Amino acid sequence: MTTTETALLTHVREVARLREATKMIRADLVSRTTEFNAANREILDAEVAATSRLQEAETQLRGAAEAHYRATGEKAPAPGVTIKLMTDLDYPDADALAWAKQTGMALVPETFDRKALEKIAKATPLPFVTITERPVATLAKDLDAALSAVEAQ
Repeated sequence: MTTTETALLTHVREVARLREATKMIRADLVSRTTEFNAANREILDAEVAATSRLQEAETQLRGAAEAHYRATGEKAPAPGVTIKLMTDLDYPDADALAWAKQTGMALVPETFDRKALEKIAKATPLPFVTITERPVATLAKDLDAALSAVEAQ
């Protein structure tokens, strides 16, 4: 056996040993995770339920804030809640491609660069692009602090 073959055989043995060790550690981890999940099923289920309720409440709050903005134009309708206006662009792809070919802008061979076109359309009106603003409610990460500031007044 050559020196190279001996070295390769040493590496093969090391990889085989490490694979077996990793396999055993993974099996132990799966076993411990299963035991943990079984022992803590109640709190894990409670966390899933609480997260679901939180997501639903946040969605409802955002919807109510956006409705309030549409009715009043107020961008800070409640403590920790702000309205940001998101710009939406709507255009037929065929018209955008024709424009890109005609102007040589926002063009990638035989297609158009959507991001580049939208950047141009925000700066320069294009006849085939409809621009609308859509309110989006954002919630402060620390609503308690926002509420405390209002309640302190």
